Amino acid sequence: MVFNSVNLRTRADPPLSEYHFGNLIGASVTEVAAGDDGVEFLRKVREATKALSADYVARRKEREMQLKEVIRAQALANEVEVRLVFSSTCRFPVYEADFGWGRPVWVGYGGSPYKNVVYFMDRKSGGGIDALIQLSKQDMEKFEAHLMLKSNL
Repeated sequence: MVFNSVNLRTRADPPLSEYHFGNLIGASVTEVAAGDDGVEFLRKVREATKALSADYVARRKEREMQLKEVIRAQALANEVEVRLVFSSTCRFPVYEADFGWGRPVWVGYGGSPYKNVVYFMDRKSGGGIDALIQLSKQDMEKFEAHLMLKSNL
């Protein structure tokens, strides 16, 4: 299962003003198979993200509590096995926030109580994406030793 955070502010009808306070974030959920190639994987994720339309935003308030209960019940019943969770704030205007002290120098995550989590975020300069990868010590050692990763550093 792939859970992807999606900014719903611009998907509302009418879109929320940039002057509204707070975030409106939804999660697209995609089921992928171990044999899916990269193209199929991306197609499924994009389709799930497109499904978060203005109609979805309108219905979300009614369904939100019920959906949370279903996900919690499935997780508690071990019906859903989470191998890797990733989320992205790419293209969210996080560097535009100004609470009276000026815009942030750097934005990041404070960590997560969960294992096997990857967070993607835009660099302030706009020249790339940073990834915060949170793995167990043993998994991180394997990840850092991976040949493809070493060849791209």
